[in-house]
Amino acid sequence: LRDAIMKKNISEIKKLANGQDEIIARIALSNNNLESLSQEILAKVKSPKISQELQKAQNIVEFIKKNFSKISIGFDIFGDHSASYHSGISFDVFSGSFPYPIASGGRYQISNINAVGATIYMNRLLKL
Repeated sequence: LRDAIMKKNISEIKKLANGQDEIIARIALSNNNLESLSQEILAKVKSPKISQELQKAQNIVEFIKKNFSKISIGFDIFGDHSASYHSGISFDVFSGSFPYPIASGGRYQISNINAVGATIYMNRLLKL
């Protein structure tokens, strides 16, 4: 399903989404502002995994708003991270209108050890 979403293959999404294609499209269109997803839409999600992941994302948004009010947050829920070694949540940090991330990181696993890490791109910070 993720590959179909990445390739914008609507017929494949409809085939694989088990009747959830409309909801998946609305989530994808709203992913920069998870608050715009109404409880009605979330209640229609039949997949416990999707509901759980959306709730995690909303919890992150609420935490950041509460503790860092000047930071805006957006999610690329269906982003292509196939070349990444991260598993689970990964992130990029952007600043203003600068087009490239100034930091990135996430959860990963090395030799059956779970870890979280981040990289700060100093060369990009110097360009700001």
